[in-house]
Amino acid sequence: QLLFGELAQGKRPRGRPKLRYKDTCKTSLSKCEVDVSTWEERAEERTTWRTVVKEGTASVEEQLQKQTS
Repeated sequence: QLLFGELAQGKRPRGRPKLRYKDTCKTSLSKCEVDVSTWEERAEERTTWRTVVKEGTASVEEQLQKQTS
């Protein structure tokens, strides 16, 4: 009864659940072609991380420019 019963009052919100900060970060990293399973190890080495992020953002910007033109 507890698990399958209906609420007497209130309604569930429509649409999908709100995204967490972690989810949006994973999406952004994936768009920048950064492996989301190993990004923490890469981020520990600052110079490597800067290079990875710089290359990733450059590729995303390039793709966006191709789409708009």
